[in-house]
Amino acid sequence: MSMKGLVFISVVFFMIACSGGERDYLSYNEAEKLYMKGESCEALRLLERLERENGSFLQPFVLDGRINLFLGNYDTAESKLEYVLEKNPLDFEAVRWLSWVYLRKDETEKCIRLLKEALEKYPEEPRLLLLYGNAEKKGGNHTEAAEAYRR
Repeated sequence: MSMKGLVFISVVFFMIACSGGERDYLSYNEAEKLYMKGESCEALRLLERLERENGSFLQPFVLDGRINLFLGNYDTAESKLEYVLEKNPLDFEAVRWLSWVYLRKDETEKCIRLLKEALEKYPEEPRLLLLYGNAEKKGGNHTEAAEAYRR
């Protein structure tokens, strides 16, 4: 096995160890599969169990927030994603999905603040730049939007 392969495997096992163990990780993967098959309610039930049993395993909260965003449950999505960012302010996926929640709730200023902060950490991230451009455009700041789209 190559050195890259060994490093990858080590990182995966480290993530599993930090996230609450193999069982939680496998349950999370099952919830993700349920969601991808269109079984959002079942996925949410499994995610809520994981959240209750291990609040330090943050991935279920992110997926829960994402599912609730797509279901139109914006307040629930916001709560789940903000919880993740309280625990780990660098969680890219939580920032990304929370930005969408703010846009859907017409909380453009909150979205812009969140994205400006995130872009300090991830200055060249195209998904964040696109979201930032969309938020600035929605807020009527077309010059800022155009600049974000060009970066």
